[in-house]
Amino acid sequence: MDNFYGLAVDTLVVLTTIVLLLSAYALGDRWLSERSEARVQRIRGRQGALLRDFLAGRITQDAVQLRMRLRREIARGVLLQEAGRLPHAERGRLRQLYGVLGLQQRDLAQLRERSPLRRASAANRLGFLGSEDVKPAVRALLDDPDLDARLAAAQALVELGDADAAPLILSAIVLRGEWPLRRGTEILMALGPAVILPLRGFLRAGPAQGSPGEVVAINVLGLLESQAALPELLQCMQHTDLELRVASAKALGAIGGAGAMPALELALGDQQWEVRSMAAKALGRLRDAAAGDALHASLADPAWWVRYNAAQALYDIGERGIALLQASSKHNADRFARDISRQVLEEHGGDPVRAGETMWA
Repeated sequence: MDNFYGLAVDTLVVLTTIVLLLSAYALGDRWLSERSEARVQRIRGRQGALLRDFLAGRITQDAVQLRMRLRREIARGVLLQEAGRLPHAERGRLRQLYGVLGLQQRDLAQLRERSPLRRASAANRLGFLGSEDVKPAVRALLDDPDLDARLAAAQALVELGDADAAPLILSAIVLRGEWPLRRGTEILMALGPAVILPLRGFLRAGPAQGSPGEVVAINVLGLLESQAALPELLQCMQHTDLELRVASAKALGAIGGAGAMPALELALGDQQWEVRSMAAKALGRLRDAAAGDALHASLADPAWWVRYNAAQALYDIGERGIALLQASSKHNADRFARDISRQVLEEHGGDPVRAGETMWA
């Protein structure tokens, strides 16, 4: 019994000692980590001050390069932080430092890393700070099997102002679904008017396939209100794909122009109600009284949304459209046309002053 008791006490002492040692190790490790993090923060602060002095012209590139070279991994983060505060056109001196510190070459090499996260991170850094020379390597990442890496490459090319890469971006990142279409549109819109010519070329490159990329190209051209793109959009209005016709009708409503209204009036007779509905909404946005008769005829459309958008469009085009609505609400031979005319007039309180204020979406 005494032996058992002694063994239990010895075991307890050993376990207690192990626990105390582990606790001491954990506390020591935490202390060292905190000291290391504090040291990194001090270095980051000094490097940030150096960069700001450099950008202000108070110290030379050689001086800042010499002092940042010893901690290049920290320098990379500081360069990115400072670059994020500047428009791309004003990052020239930071890009020079990024290159002479050897960081651009490191990130180019990381585009071939096995980890998709590392490839994507390298692309992001190259977009912020890379020179013109990095564009081919970043374009190559658009063929990456990982979607996040492709998205990072697309965003980097936009940061680099590579509008000619737009067709490659469309093929690489735009998939079926609402989110990919919206994200692709946001990315390409950041390129501004420079993207118009490449997108027109993309739509002309071959027979339209009804791909998500083509839908995004049409959306962007419409948002940019590109009159120059009317020939391509009018061609897409004839395509068999429903999404292309809907997107083209919406874009034509945003752009307007001599060719837009006839094509939209023709689309009011499309076999698909979604196209007819968007065409009616687009005609309302054009606010051309000449579309009144075509919209009036659509008040009797079999699809409720077409009737509703046609009635809203008539209200939007102003005095003549409102008069047609008022007449239709009383005398139209079609019961549905009378009902929708009354509904829209009631929604607007019968007040012609509000004509043209309906939402465009």
